[in-house]
Amino acid sequence: MKKSDDKMEIICLENILRYEMNPTEAKAYKISCVYIDMLKKLYPLEKRYSYGTGDPRKRFLFKCCYKLLHDVQHNLDDADYHLYVRSQIDIIRSNSTNPNFTPNCLVGEKAWKRWLVWKRLFEKKGLQAPVSNSNFENDFIFKTLLADKKKLSEYLKGLSREKVEKAVINRSLLRWIATKQISPFYALLCPILKKYCDKMGLSIKELFYIDFSMYAQGINQEVIEFFNKEFEC
Repeated sequence: MKKSDDKMEIICLENILRYEMNPTEAKAYKISCVYIDMLKKLYPLEKRYSYGTGDPRKRFLFKCCYKLLHDVQHNLDDADYHLYVRSQIDIIRSNSTNPNFTPNCLVGEKAWKRWLVWKRLFEKKGLQAPVSNSNFENDFIFKTLLADKKKLSEYLKGLSREKVEKAVINRSLLRWIATKQISPFYALLCPILKKYCDKMGLSIKELFYIDFSMYAQGINQEVIEFFNKEFEC
């Protein structure tokens, strides 16, 4: 993962927790972060494309993303929101030599038509969005979890339930998961993290900008038993 992606993950995670966002707010905020991240990569010298400070829910961009969720929630799959944002930026750029991007480009009838046009072109070229159909072998997951155990022991200077709980509370573990220094497998299996998410009223999927579905497919009874054997936490 690139450093710029790491930055987006951390900012997104920190603000979701700091402002105690509910699941819908968290989802809208993630979309707004994707929008900013895409524009920052295209126009790195443009200071107006920034994550800003303070409660992001007060920003016009967040309100547009929240409206987007309300308008298209029954017509757009979760996995397509990233492509939807990209479609708006691609088409607006193609129609102007000096495009002026504003958050309201994400909502409304024109935005939906841009998405449909872009999607047809995307599919016509034979391209497809990444599909979460990876089949992980148990041996691969076991090795990944052992690597997680080694890293956590190094990061925490020893591994214990108390240290993991502290790392969750001070959000160190959350940052390591967000940047995939610690694997999504561990995140899905860790009972301490699940307890924390339940307390926050968010699922793991809602807390992190990670597609956990592909990793969840690899978790079976043998993997659970292996995790319980290797980790007390």
